[in-house]
This record gives sequence, C-alpha cells and structure tokens, in this order.
Amino acid sequence: MSGRRCHLRFPPIATLLFLAAWPCPVVAQGFDYAAAIGVATPDSAGRLCLAIRNPDLAEGTPLLLIDVTMHGPPLTARTGIRRTASCPRDIASDGEAFYGTTLSPPDQERLGRVHFAVAAPLREVKMSGAEARLDVDGDGALEEFRICASSEGLHLTVWSGIGMTGRRLWHRYFYLGYDVEPDCSEAEVAGG
Repeated sequence: MSGRRCHLRFPPIATLLFLAAWPCPVVAQGFDYAAAIGVATPDSAGRLCLAIRNPDLAEGTPLLLIDVTMHGPPLTARTGIRRTASCPRDIASDGEAFYGTTLSPPDQERLGRVHFAVAAPLREVKMSGAEARLDVDGDGALEEFRICASSEGLHLTVWSGIGMTGRRLWHRYFYLGYDVEPDCSEAEVAGG
C-alpha cells in the first residue's frame, strides 16, 4: 500500500464485492482524532492522568499508551473516573477532559514521562525508533505517531503517512520546563 485512500460510493452489496477484489482501504468516515487520542502523564505519586478532548469516556475504557522514547511495546490501561481538576504538570489544552487511569497490568518501571493515549479499539503497534505505527482509525492504513523536541518541550504528532509523507492528523505540545536540544522539523511544530 502506498498510503492512498479511496472514497467509494456504491450500493452496499456492490461495495462489498468491489472491496473483496480491490486492495484499497476504506476511510473511517467521521473519525475524530482529538476525541480518540490524548496525552497521559504520571503525577509525583506515579498515578497516570489522561487529558483528552472527549468528555464522554466511560470508566474502564481501554487505552493504549505509547511512549516512543522508551522503545518498547505499548502499555495498556483503563480510564478511571473523570477528574474535576486538571492533570498535573499543566498538560491541559482548551476543551479537554481529565481522567485518572490504571495500568493493566501495573508496570511502573516502564512508565515514561509522557504517553500518547489512544482510546480507540486496540490494535497491533509497530515500533521503530522514535516512531510508532498503528491503524488508529480502522481504515486499513497505518498512522505514524512521532515525538520530537523543541527548545523547551515535546511535540507529539500523528500523521496519515509514514515519514510525515501524509498530512498531520493530530498535534499536542508538552512543556518540559527546561531547555532541550531541538530536533523537530517545521512540519512537526507548524500551527502549534
């Protein structure tokens, strides 16, 4: 697959027959990346807090926690109750809801500083260096999860193509509070 996407409009039976013979993924129409992807970070006691633009996550919603800096497989967690206060470390953005989260199984040793938190049906993740790839929207094409540093923080991004060849689907800035060596491209920091 070259990352192309097809939009098909046929009667349902014709669509099924066509898809069986055509190797083109179907775009998950209306997928809301902002409601499906957030940021999870531990507080000083090691409890995870999720910040996400989705006020309707049910307690117990499965999460996939991806920390591309740890170079290991993702962690799994479940949402707790919705919090009335913001998450620690000022990770909040406008319009976000906050949830406590519980690792399942508990794995504090692998808990990184900041994680992509995916609240979509859990799928296989392919890790490669500072990127993770998974089909988060269910369209059959892999999205790429990337993290890079700017002068005082991290930019977490999700792309429709591998190696930033597609369009940026999601972006979040995580302030570190100290200087770091920037390594972001212009595309990774644009607009955010």
